[in-house]
Amino acid sequence: MLPDPSDRLLLRAALDPPAEALACFARWRERIDLNDVAGTSFRLLPLVYHHIGAIMPDDAIKARLRGIARHAWLRSRSRWHLCSAAIDRLAQRGVPFMLTKGTALVVLFGGVMELRVQSDCDILVPPDHAGAAVETMFELGFVAPRLAPGTFHVEDHRSMHGLDFALAAGEFGLLDLHWRPLLDVESEALAEEFFERANAETLNGRAVRVPSLEHVFLQAAIHGSKFEEPLRHDWMADCHLMMRLAGERIRWRGLWASAERHGLAGLLEETLDLLADTVLPPLPSRVWRRPSGRATALERREAGARLKHPADRSRTDWLALDLKRLHRSDPGLSGQPLDACLPTLRRRMRVPTLPRRPDDDHGPLWFVSGWSHIEPHGRWSDGSVAVLALRPAPRTRPDARPADRLGRPRRSAGTDGAGRRRRPVPGAPAGEGGRGADRDRDRSRPVGGGGGGRLDRPCSSGSPIPSSLRAWNGAATRASSACSSSPPPGPRRRRNRTRNRPPRRTGRSEHRSRPC
Repeated sequence: MLPDPSDRLLLRAALDPPAEALACFARWRERIDLNDVAGTSFRLLPLVYHHIGAIMPDDAIKARLRGIARHAWLRSRSRWHLCSAAIDRLAQRGVPFMLTKGTALVVLFGGVMELRVQSDCDILVPPDHAGAAVETMFELGFVAPRLAPGTFHVEDHRSMHGLDFALAAGEFGLLDLHWRPLLDVESEALAEEFFERANAETLNGRAVRVPSLEHVFLQAAIHGSKFEEPLRHDWMADCHLMMRLAGERIRWRGLWASAERHGLAGLLEETLDLLADTVLPPLPSRVWRRPSGRATALERREAGARLKHPADRSRTDWLALDLKRLHRSDPGLSGQPLDACLPTLRRRMRVPTLPRRPDDDHGPLWFVSGWSHIEPHGRWSDGSVAVLALRPAPRTRPDARPADRLGRPRRSAGTDGAGRRRRPVPGAPAGEGGRGADRDRDRSRPVGGGGGGRLDRPCSSGSPIPSSLRAWNGAATRASSACSSSPPPGPRRRRNRTRNRPPRRTGRSEHRSRPC
């Protein structure tokens, strides 16, 4: 995802001093045909025209770039009209909101920022107002590719950080509604901080709020420096222009303090180093460098993994991404060093917690997390697995009885203490297969589990013989007689399906003497 030599030349043509920028543009023209421009190169051409269009020697190329710049300006204006309709309805319903990303750059700076290729309008709402904001978009006639009207529930806060909306089913990405500013931060504390430090501005005569300069820069750097298809490097132009236009107004220490609180300091440091290696920043490094500390090995690994295609990431890359995302999911952990949080993170990774489903949703299956919508450019396809949860059917006991006065469940006739049906004694007369007969039958069995085992020692002549055993033997016997040598059969033993396998030892003898 790193810029190739052609992209570096075009970035320098848009951002370097005019003389050097004109030379970089001439070298870029030697490599690239203007008719084949797409992706990041096309998004940077309006900025190139605004920067060096007046001193270009080739009138034909100047006219082509002027037409591309006008197209970008008109496209951005069309997005603002959609955004205006959305913010008007949100204001009527009393839903707090603010404009972020490219829309916030246009509101804050205007001028050259209006020549950015504005692909969508980004709106941020507080997490607790996400459901009302989503329903508002559906009321306006917008459609979402990943959500049907009336299906948004609380677990979408965790599995998604925003939704794409559009007015036609085949044209998505015109309006982005977010309830978390960054996908990398699952905690809601960052969104609360955005609203606490927001600034009041106007857009098309409407009162709107935008993040502070520090948060706009943080969001542009973190959101832009990750893999996307098609490849985009215009985030470097956004950060560079912010340094040039408002570098002295940005509170850099406050920016780094916010990044430290939310576990983004190492990622921001690596991102700014990448920016400095590509295009020379307009500010000295002592101004924008991290004031204290350096990125750890895990943070450098995460920054490198975010720039790779998901198919090219190793297991170590995925582990670094998951570990850092889990580290940032809790505000109490993100502000602490990672080594101090390892026991807690290890416990959470070993025993993951599934989200709680709303009580009014009784369906058997629901989506927990994983894949989001796979758009043509792969924006939401960064998940490796999808998690589906099944709700088991409740098991009811038809023979359940109310408890007695001591809290113990009542036993129904013909059942044992666990509620299971007792098997009748073979040959027992009616009325003699009850609870006492069953207890007597159990007492008369050998302990080893063998159904046909003999008794090694006869009972004493004075031991009573249950009537059920007398009925089973088929002859009446006096109570003083000895025990029958053929006890009632126990449960059938399972056949040993494996030949030549010795019987499993259970730790006690198969033939154990026990009195009647």
